[in-house]
Amino acid sequence: MKEIGKVLFVTGQLSCGGLERQLFNLAQAMSEAGVRIKVASFNRDGDFYSARLRALGVGVEFLSGGLARLSQLRALARSWRPEVVHSFANFTNFPTWLAVRGLPIVAIGSWRSGFRGAFVSHDGPLRFWLNTHWPRTIVVNSVQALKDARAALRERARDYVVVENGINLKEFRLQDPPSSATCELLGIGSLTRTKRWDRALRVVGLLKDKGLRVRLSIAGEGILREPLQRLAQDLRLEGSIRFLGLVKDVAGLIPLHHCVIHTSESEGAPNAALEALACGRPVVAMNAGDVERILQCQDREMLIEQGNEGEMAAMLEKLIISPSSFERIGRANRAWIEKNYSIELSARRMLGVYEETRRRHGRRPS
Repeated sequence: MKEIGKVLFVTGQLSCGGLERQLFNLAQAMSEAGVRIKVASFNRDGDFYSARLRALGVGVEFLSGGLARLSQLRALARSWRPEVVHSFANFTNFPTWLAVRGLPIVAIGSWRSGFRGAFVSHDGPLRFWLNTHWPRTIVVNSVQALKDARAALRERARDYVVVENGINLKEFRLQDPPSSATCELLGIGSLTRTKRWDRALRVVGLLKDKGLRVRLSIAGEGILREPLQRLAQDLRLEGSIRFLGLVKDVAGLIPLHHCVIHTSESEGAPNAALEALACGRPVVAMNAGDVERILQCQDREMLIEQGNEGEMAAMLEKLIISPSSFERIGRANRAWIEKNYSIELSARRMLGVYEETRRRHGRRPS
């Protein structure tokens, strides 16, 4: 850790999202470990974290549009002279590598989504190829993503490494479940097709059909809000479903609920599941990405087969009729997160990747 004195992170934006939250947490943990941090953002859209980063003593630079970003980023790297420049977003990988090429700085990339068909959503196959090939070292945040990279990119994936997400345990604290008679369920994530909140609504319908007192709140926004609201009406669940929109204080929201559910059909390593476990909440989730790995601390039956809404409803019913299980499972979940997913552990692993990459490249530019 002593050899890494400065790290420059590069990201697309500093909005209120999971990627940005993970960047903020890493910057905080590395700063506390004595590493100096700067963050360069490609734009100001939805800026949420810049003031918080600056409060930590982290410098924040917003780069202007177009090719001018590359010259500005290169000038920043030359003047500040970090040992590592780490692109933290998929689409900033190649531009970051290109901007610092030839400088005595190691470039690191990131990939924080799946690889199958990814070129469709990343501005075409050329940009997908460039951003998955440079820099040489690419950090992914899930074991499943590494498997997908090896299948999709073959030899190129030899330089891909896993550093799993970490949780700020000072922010997400263990708290007792609420005492309300109605079981409060929570879903966290964007209102997009891949999250499959339609499944969650139907699960609530199954629970209501059994006469159970239950309510689901979904924190997130997206293009499917109106269709989901119509589905809730069709299922006659208007009083049992709440759409909260974007919630910035997730750490304050989770303790107001008994259990977090996750119905996504495609995932990496969902922050929502990790944060719920850190707050001492059970997580009932359909298996996708690294969900099975994250939920090792829980009974295997809380991991639901993809699309099996009946199985999920049965598991939730089992919890609801035994309310003491919420606290018992929750405390075990917290202990698991403390041991395996603290942000301090994630920061140490990331710094280890930086050091190993510098050694591998003989401290020459990557």
